[in-house]
Amino acid sequence: LSIVILGKRLGCLSLNELADDSDAQLMITGITELFVHFAKLETSLPLYKYFSTPTWKKFERAFDTMNSVSEKLIGERLAELRKGYKLPEEGDFLTNLLSRKDITFDEAIMMAIELLTGAIDTTAHTLVFNLFCLAKNPR
Repeated sequence: LSIVILGKRLGCLSLNELADDSDAQLMITGITELFVHFAKLETSLPLYKYFSTPTWKKFERAFDTMNSVSEKLIGERLAELRKGYKLPEEGDFLTNLLSRKDITFDEAIMMAIELLTGAIDTTAHTLVFNLFCLAKNPR
């Protein structure tokens, strides 16, 4: 979905080993940690509402990682647009959002970040489910 949002592949589904500091690996790790710590927060006493618990700090760190990578990717796309990068006939989602008059710049950026983070998680769960179905029904 990063092709739809940013006009380029992020590489999360690469067959090669991803470098630990690559944008794709940072997003995957951030989203995984976010959901792990979110589950812990939801199933434990809500002490994080009153003071910053270790699990809450890990949750925030994962969220910050996802946002910083998303903002970096969006910043790269914005730099391409400012340089006059040739757009395809149909622009990507971010370009379309930025061209609308009824959406502010910050709203467009937040929508793109939400879509990027959601796309990775949704795609991962869908692929795992499909692989599970194929393993259970090999014919």
